[in-house]
Amino acid sequence: AFDYNHSGLDRFYGPLEKLIYAIGGIRQENQTWKRYAATLVVSNTVMILLVYLVFRTQAYLPLNPAGIANMDPSLA
Repeated sequence: AFDYNHSGLDRFYGPLEKLIYAIGGIRQENQTWKRYAATLVVSNTVMILLVYLVFRTQAYLPLNPAGIANMDPSLA
């Protein structure tokens, strides 16, 4: 189970974690199952759209040394 017990690594990673949380506006609080499910659906939807966009525009993106063409919509 996940909990917020302290470990030996907190001394090193704790300040970095707090900085990232502050920049991202993240609060450490428990979520209900409904909120967790909604967050999961939203994040997966965003990732699916991002991957689809990459597949459809890969010919124009950098780091494509093989010159792979854009993927067909039916395959993307």
